[in-house]
Amino acid sequence: MRRFELLYQLLKFQCFVLNCVGFLKIRFDRAQQRYRLDLGCCCLFAYFPSFLLVLLNFLHLYLRWDLETLNANLNELEPGTQPELDVLDCISQICQNVAYVWIIIRCLTCRLQLWYMVDQAQSIFKHLTSLLRERFVPKCSWVLFLLGAQQFLLLLLLTWKLFWLDRPPAYDNAYNIIRYAMGAVHLLLALLLSLHLFQHLLHAALLQSLNQVLQQLQLPHDLKLLRQLLHVQPLLKRIQHLAAYYFRATFCWYFFVLCFKCGTFVSEFSYDENVLLQSQKSQDDIEDEAEWMGMEALPTRGQLLTSSALQLSWQVAILLPLLCAVKLQLREHKKLFNNIWKIEFPSKSATSRARLQRGCTAKDTISFLLSTRVPFADYRPQSISFMAWKPNANTAVIQFVGIIRGCKMLLQVVLCTVISDFVQQMELRHLQSCLKEISN
Repeated sequence: MRRFELLYQLLKFQCFVLNCVGFLKIRFDRAQQRYRLDLGCCCLFAYFPSFLLVLLNFLHLYLRWDLETLNANLNELEPGTQPELDVLDCISQICQNVAYVWIIIRCLTCRLQLWYMVDQAQSIFKHLTSLLRERFVPKCSWVLFLLGAQQFLLLLLLTWKLFWLDRPPAYDNAYNIIRYAMGAVHLLLALLLSLHLFQHLLHAALLQSLNQVLQQLQLPHDLKLLRQLLHVQPLLKRIQHLAAYYFRATFCWYFFVLCFKCGTFVSEFSYDENVLLQSQKSQDDIEDEAEWMGMEALPTRGQLLTSSALQLSWQVAILLPLLCAVKLQLREHKKLFNNIWKIEFPSKSATSRARLQRGCTAKDTISFLLSTRVPFADYRPQSISFMAWKPNANTAVIQFVGIIRGCKMLLQVVLCTVISDFVQQMELRHLQSCLKEISN
């Protein structure tokens, strides 16, 4: 119970931050002890931080374009004094900013779906509490709790990285200031993904509690209670579908950004004569050469690889716990379905022959589900959606396996590139050693 309550408090804190940004406008009604949608006139000013973030993205693109234009003009006057234009990095930066703007706009337009998810979740929790009373004890396994704690620590680490590690040494350049401020957009995206992670964790914890209640029911005495309990399943499916529809606005574009991060990382493994010559120089030689030419030392290939690898690892570190939480929730849903279909009614046993002789009909799982008037589609594992294109629960969904295959493909591309680069490095070292032996 304490672990479940702690995860719930962490989710409330994230909802408070999203409420300040304007993605979720709610207020807590102390009289009825529940959240309500805030539709006041003053809530229009709450969207101002989101508009600032959108403006920040466009300003970042403008300053990047101005910087590249300035570098090109300086290279025309004095060739080699400024870094050349990296086309792939510029395209990746443009697509990343466009993706961030689209995520912010979609989250603002889909904020009602997020409110519906919160409203139905608290309604289901209140319904289960009043129905089961002391039998319903929300519990959370250690795996779910540790995954939530790890995600919250990752958010704290991202915040510390933004305010301390990424701080520019000097605030004399407007581009460096705006680039540093873009860290707030990255942190907001991580917070959106963390919100869905905690939603999956609490949903999985609720399913664990329902599985425990199903195992403790004594039939046929609790037959009416079982019928009322099964009516909660369509509502749980509705909450999950709303979360999947809201999650699509974030995850699709986040996966798009992740693909460009992988492309930027892979592009750093390219070779030309300048890269080979620079790799033979030490860091002191590079700094002395840059000081003699009167310009700043350009980053080496190793530094560029390290920077790209760190950026890619941050993206994967945010995405991987979310996929683990989704997998745990799907596993708990499958357990719930299996427990429902494995219900054994006493009328099917040998002790019910006397009742059958008196004219009582035998009950099985199918006849019982038909009596509850609950659609059979709600009890299929394939009915649980991970991403949905429309808020209607009857539309087609994207399954979890499809997302995993896309991430697996990106991982294979990165691993193959790293392995091939390692083999090329070994061949170059072997050739260099052979040339030294021949020269000696």
